[in-house]
Amino acid sequence: MGSFATRNVRGRTNYGAEVDTKEHGSSCEQLFDVINVSADSFGLDPEFASKPVGSFRFEVSACNSARITLRFPETRLPRNTIIRSYGPAIQGDSEILRWNTLPSTLSNDRPAIIFVVPDNQLGDARADGNRILFKGGPAMDLFENGFDD
Repeated sequence: MGSFATRNVRGRTNYGAEVDTKEHGSSCEQLFDVINVSADSFGLDPEFASKPVGSFRFEVSACNSARITLRFPETRLPRNTIIRSYGPAIQGDSEILRWNTLPSTLSNDRPAIIFVVPDNQLGDARADGNRILFKGGPAMDLFENGFDD
């Protein structure tokens, strides 16, 4: 059985952030400093202005790749929800920070979005090895119709 760590995040409602790495062969066992912050705390996101559940900041230690599930028990995410992360445009170069889109998948009933953050790659805001720092969260493209139900 794989390792996992779970912490509750408190913002406008009770959100959960879960890290599950069993599919990626690593031993991410520590999720810490989990906070829910206002949508543009890390900087204005010009492409995806709608972040209805705010943004998140958390760290995962002793980990080379983390499979992240952000679960929102009282919210059904629109079909056009994606994950945006705030960090270096080029990993290791902290001179240019920007919002980036990460590959993600919505759960079938859409209370959760799942994505992978590899250490020292897009989505990891820290250049240190085996310490992933994620800053970002779910976003919706305002130019797509996400009000399907």
